[in-house]
Amino acid sequence: TESYIEKIMQVPRILLQGLEYNPKNADLMVLLAKYYRDSGDKQNSIINYNKAIAEFTALGENDMAIILKNERDAIK
Repeated sequence: TESYIEKIMQVPRILLQGLEYNPKNADLMVLLAKYYRDSGDKQNSIINYNKAIAEFTALGENDMAIILKNERDAIK
């Protein structure tokens, strides 16, 4: 998302495609949430943060879930 600025519009399509093949990949969910956050799409950002939080919680990675909750809650 930062290296190829000229291809920034392809980011959501690529991440969503990755999630189609690996629907429980919390890292892809986080990248998508941050992309939406940075592009001003608060609704989709929060949706993807919530999905990632649920996945990390299910994996027992509570510290990461807390970090993501704080990031999500900072979206205004």
